[in-house]
Amino acid sequence: SISVIPKNDGTVHLVSVTSSNTRVRLLDLDADGDGVADAADAFPDDAAQTEDRDGDGYGDNTALAGGDQFPDDPTQWADRDGDGYGDEAEGTDGDMFPDDPNQWEDADGDGVGDNQADPNGDVFPEDPTQWADRDRDGFGDAPNGVRPDECPDANGFSSNDRRGCPDKDLDGWSDPDANWLVAQGADAFPNDKTQWADFDGDGYGDHPDGTTPDACITSGGTSVRALVPELGATTRYISEAHYGCPDLDGDGWADASEVGEGMAENPTEHMDLDGDGVGANTDYNDTNALVIDIEDHCLLSFDDLREVCLGWRSTEYQDYLATLNESERNRMSYNYWNQSLAGSSSSGGLDMALVAEVGLVAGGIFVVCSVVILLLGAMTKRVKRPSEEKQFDSFGFDESANEEALSGQAGLSATGGLVDDLWDDEDAPEPMGAEEALDDAEEAPIITSMVEDVVLQSSTPAEPSSEPEAPAAMESVEEAAGDEPEREAPPVPEEGLPNGWTMDQWKWYGHQWLEQNKGS
Repeated sequence: SISVIPKNDGTVHLVSVTSSNTRVRLLDLDADGDGVADAADAFPDDAAQTEDRDGDGYGDNTALAGGDQFPDDPTQWADRDGDGYGDEAEGTDGDMFPDDPNQWEDADGDGVGDNQADPNGDVFPEDPTQWADRDRDGFGDAPNGVRPDECPDANGFSSNDRRGCPDKDLDGWSDPDANWLVAQGADAFPNDKTQWADFDGDGYGDHPDGTTPDACITSGGTSVRALVPELGATTRYISEAHYGCPDLDGDGWADASEVGEGMAENPTEHMDLDGDGVGANTDYNDTNALVIDIEDHCLLSFDDLREVCLGWRSTEYQDYLATLNESERNRMSYNYWNQSLAGSSSSGGLDMALVAEVGLVAGGIFVVCSVVILLLGAMTKRVKRPSEEKQFDSFGFDESANEEALSGQAGLSATGGLVDDLWDDEDAPEPMGAEEALDDAEEAPIITSMVEDVVLQSSTPAEPSSEPEAPAAMESVEEAAGDEPEREAPPVPEEGLPNGWTMDQWKWYGHQWLEQNKGS
């Protein structure tokens, strides 16, 4: 007999019993006929699939449609766009864009894939508000997004006034254009990275540490410098850079710093220290209000003996210049005029005013020397050596020399040593007038002192007389001074005394000047 015993494991047991033996045959079922017993076939009813390693219900045969594209990943099996990322968004590495082979991820969830190799990829993968940047300057094109590009079609890197606009000097402030002016905040100095703002519009930047900073940012101006008091001084000033302040006269100096009334309105001046109304550029001496020009200086400074000052102090020279035209005045210097008056032969090309001054000094020296020589000569005639020893030499004398010296007689009676009338065989000096002997009473003490210093030494002192007589020579000088009439001065020229002369000089030397300048 034959019996069939079915099993649940996909097999059938066939049992045959005969009189001689019993046989059991095992038969495997293959319902889909794919050659794999149903017991081993993961898909017994699907002849195209037999295996499913990850157990996700999708057969591992990828050569056929519906095969598991991820046979080892139970969370993924399909990949419609073939980009290698499973279509199950919740599965491992799920494809956020299952139908776009160029995109699969979207970290910021903005709906734009993060693959930047794709032209349509998200340029800002971590910013859900921005994704596109047409000019590639780093600022997003979405106007409502974070840090939107205000010039989306012009590559630029400005960030202070506008974002993403051209900025040549890269200071962060955008260059002005037709749609964005300086008044709206554009860079007033697009080529200077140290300056960008100019509130008063005068061309000087408001940034204090920038190039040519504006010292008056709220009031336009053209100044470039200013006067600043020197530290520790009240009347000395130094110049400092001072840009963009009011400068009404256009001289470059800030009006508020100019010193002195009216200087801010004078384009050639900026300082008047002495307050005389004349600026330092014109004023000959800006520290003295009485001196404005060279004429004022010369008329007040008598110690200035330069030619120009001598000319200003000479009224005759100034009167003469008034008769000349301008070109003639330029050629006629004071020295040339003075020389032409005196004549080259008489003046020798010298300034007569200087000659007069030198002559005055020389005359005084001459008078003093004459008086000293006269007195010494008188003393040599009157004084006799009392003994063989004198202060400056040694000779033999008899006692009569002492008597003669004390009695005031002229000459010496001593033996040897001194000649009666002279020492060293000199010619006898001519007697001099009283006016040459004594210039004035002030010299008398000096002469007396010199006489008193003459000391005679004697080995045999003479007996002193009760009242020593005055030397005869001195008596004769006094008598001559008393008898001589006072010297009369020569007539003064019609134009007055020569420049620099006094009446006392004229009285003594005027006749010489008249002789030299005769006919001039």
